Amino acid sequence: MSKLISKNDFRDNCGFGLIANINGKKSHTLLIKSIKALTSMTHRGAIGADGKTGDGCGILVDIDKDFFIDTLLKEQNIKITDEFAIGQVFSKNSIEKDLKNIKKILKRENLILTAVRKVPTNEKILGDIAIECLPKIYQLYIQSSEKTFYEEQFET
Repeated sequence: MSKLISKNDFRDNCGFGLIANINGKKSHTLLIKSIKALTSMTHRGAIGADGKTGDGCGILVDIDKDFFIDTLLKEQNIKITDEFAIGQVFSKNSIEKDLKNIKKILKRENLILTAVRKVPTNEKILGDIAIECLPKIYQLYIQSSEKTFYEEQFET
């Protein structure tokens, strides 16, 4: 089995904050606290000249499989099992022209593209700088093409 990405491929950053429940319990309160911490980072230059545009920092959370399963069923009437990964794609153009190559790469890795979802955005809250370079955001639902599912295909 090949690996799409290695845990060793990650690089450093200029800093980070960590907000977690030591028992691993998911909580909306944790998310709210994380957003508050993130929006408090203006002291390190995380805000553009327009006072609204951020520098691309973000929040890393566990995948909420129920959200993605329910959203896909609601928006596209597609049922999937809970054995999937989400690929987040940011593109200047429509993803349609890239799908052939994406599917080819996934096939080589014994994976299949189950669905593509265009992520809704709210441009009203964005600064001018962000709007000028705003990409289209897509979520790719990816599943194993093998009968036996190995979570390591997605985790490593």
